Amino acid sequence: MKTLGERYLSYLNSGNSFGKVQVNTFLSLLGNSYNRILEVGCGKGFFSYLLLKEKKIKHKKMFGVDVFDSCQKDELETLSNKFKFKKIESGGDLPFPPNYFDLVFSMDVIEHVIDWQKFILEQVRVAKEGGEILIGTPNRLRLSNLLLSLFGKLSYPRSMGHDEYGEVLHLQEFTRRELLDNLNFFEERVKDIKLCLVGWGAIF
Repeated sequence: MKTLGERYLSYLNSGNSFGKVQVNTFLSLLGNSYNRILEVGCGKGFFSYLLLKEKKIKHKKMFGVDVFDSCQKDELETLSNKFKFKKIESGGDLPFPPNYFDLVFSMDVIEHVIDWQKFILEQVRVAKEGGEILIGTPNRLRLSNLLLSLFGKLSYPRSMGHDEYGEVLHLQEFTRRELLDNLNFFEERVKDIKLCLVGWGAIF
């Protein structure tokens, strides 16, 4: 299993691969002035690691949460003694008070979540007014999906193979427009937050 540092070096040397485009897009959307940061569905913690390495945010409160206890927190704590990991229950509330974080982000998570509306609502709840929420997810209109759709083979739930956690299922996928349209159920609260939706796999 790669360490976060080894994965980071792979990113630096990956040319124009999809992974590097994904990482560069993520980094381009971030600022440098956050005091409290939360990654929802952090996995091993790679995107938190990227943020710490590239944005030099080392003395701010930073949390990662996930339903799996696989976060490489020791490595993250070497970059910032303010980083903390919390294991959470699937479908449960985030263990933080309302209006707490300047930045809440989740990368490649919402497509795996059963109650995806609550998933977004909880991020909105813990984000401060004027704060930022960043959601990255595969774009349903990416080229590979368009080809599957053409032959009537695109459906959900969709198995994406297996990894160390088991079968990887995409329960749903979205276009940017679909996600924005579905935010109407807490529209007033979202107006106070900078919401940035990123669709990997296509530009739109």
